[in-house]
Amino acid sequence: NSSAHITGSGTLLVTTGPPASVSVSSYTVTFDAQSGSTPSLATVSATAGSTYPALATTSRTGYTFNGWFTASSGGGTHILAGDAVAIAANTTVYASWTAITSTVTFDAQSGSTPSSATVSATYASTYPALATTTRTGYTFNGWFTATSGGGTHILAGDAVAITAATTLYASWTAITSTVTFDAQSGSTPSSATVSATYASTYPALATTTRTGYTFNGWFTASSGGGTHILAGDAVTITAATTLYAQWLTPYEAWLVEHSQTTSDANLKEFAFGTATTGALVLNGDGTIATRGQGPIIQTAVGSALVQLTYARRKDSGCSYSAEFSNQLGAWLASSDASFIYPPAVPTEVVVDNGDGMEVVSVKFPIFRNNGGSFEKMQQNFCRISVTAP
Repeated sequence: NSSAHITGSGTLLVTTGPPASVSVSSYTVTFDAQSGSTPSLATVSATAGSTYPALATTSRTGYTFNGWFTASSGGGTHILAGDAVAIAANTTVYASWTAITSTVTFDAQSGSTPSSATVSATYASTYPALATTTRTGYTFNGWFTATSGGGTHILAGDAVAITAATTLYASWTAITSTVTFDAQSGSTPSSATVSATYASTYPALATTTRTGYTFNGWFTASSGGGTHILAGDAVTITAATTLYAQWLTPYEAWLVEHSQTTSDANLKEFAFGTATTGALVLNGDGTIATRGQGPIIQTAVGSALVQLTYARRKDSGCSYSAEFSNQLGAWLASSDASFIYPPAVPTEVVVDNGDGMEVVSVKFPIFRNNGGSFEKMQQNFCRISVTAP
């Protein structure tokens, strides 16, 4: 080394060489969208010691964008615009994605409460087990994205394509059953079968005839019991069913049962007879039956009228009441609309007996109301009681 020693006064001029250069490194950052849309920027430049500029954007159906990472798995370093650049070489950053999970709600559409109210479904995975539901009279077709049963039919195991909360709707088909007709000794039915759909109405039913009998309708029981089915009735069956013809003989006998609920002090006589024919079969002399006898057989034919005669103490309040059974054996009061006395309730004929008693005579037929017309009842029972205080 050398040194200069300057003494005295004056001006010293020192001349230097060119300034030293400083090297700054810049690197290329490439964007890999990993199945996302093409990035808005293919690359950006990042300068060591500075910060990252605005980064590329990208999107992917069914996924949420988590950001740009230095590892393709979404690991490594999460790079954000404004972060300090710490790379020392050209670098690729990778888009990280999370599949969207949506809530699926079940609408049973008049079915039973679904076994699960909701399930979760993740985009691009598969649907889990779906809810179950039932509905009387209907077949379950599955879960659909439209209320009408249209849209997409969703099954467990299907690929999930939804990206928001979704409702699935149960689709139902009403059960159609075959109805077969059994004429029960009648002629061959005009139709062997008809189809009946649950919750709709029965179509026109078969017709049949039987010599010497009146057709009383189609019933669900072979005995004529069960339910009487008519065209236009609501269909409630869910399986193949047979309907049976019921037949009435034109001159079927019916029984008249009589009873007396009074004391002899107020009621003296209690008798039955027929007003116009001798069709009433009696245990006595053929014209009268006294109280205490068993049922009397009355033939329901012609103009025969049942006649009740009883003697009661004047002003005692004795009265009679009549009940009739329907085809199934249930007792109905005489005021029931199915057993009207047309044109009016029979008139009592009261005759003074001259001994403090009076004789009451009542004549009445037995009719049924059949759509506004009245027909004499067949295969039925009449029960008449006389009551006194």
